[in-house]
Amino acid sequence: KYLEASFREGAVGANVLFWGSPGTGKTEVARYLAQTLRKKPLEINTVDPDGHALKSADRFDCFRFCQGVMRKGCGPLVVFDEVEDVLSDDTFARLGFKGNGSFSKGLVNKVLESNTAPSIWITNTVDGVAIEAVAGNIQATVGGAGPLSNTISAGVGGNMINGIKFFA
Repeated sequence: KYLEASFREGAVGANVLFWGSPGTGKTEVARYLAQTLRKKPLEINTVDPDGHALKSADRFDCFRFCQGVMRKGCGPLVVFDEVEDVLSDDTFARLGFKGNGSFSKGLVNKVLESNTAPSIWITNTVDGVAIEAVAGNIQATVGGAGPLSNTISAGVGGNMINGIKFFA
């Protein structure tokens, strides 16, 4: 209901964070939500057309560009997967993620609060993610360690998606 209202009202700064272990279906749920809302999921690429990994700065710039050209409430649902490197406070190094510190708290918060298309940010873990720094601009979170076929906790009201219960 939150995302539906965000589109209907043309809300600015509508953000949802999905987090959980790899392979638990976070990206598929985001795509399903887009389909349910009759919106095309605009997914921020992780690789270039030649299959080379994109740098976090390039991916973040792509997200910012997409948000800059969207009209409020009229565009797709933006899905920004693998955001560990964007939201990382550099403690991801032990997990193989490399946050390069090029994204200040202020910049990330400005982008979160001003995006014109509702967005789902997806990460495999919140360990090492500076959640406290951006929490005020994330309106809903969905997270859990187990497969999404289990009940998981969330901040998106009492909605059901294919038997997945989301708690406020």
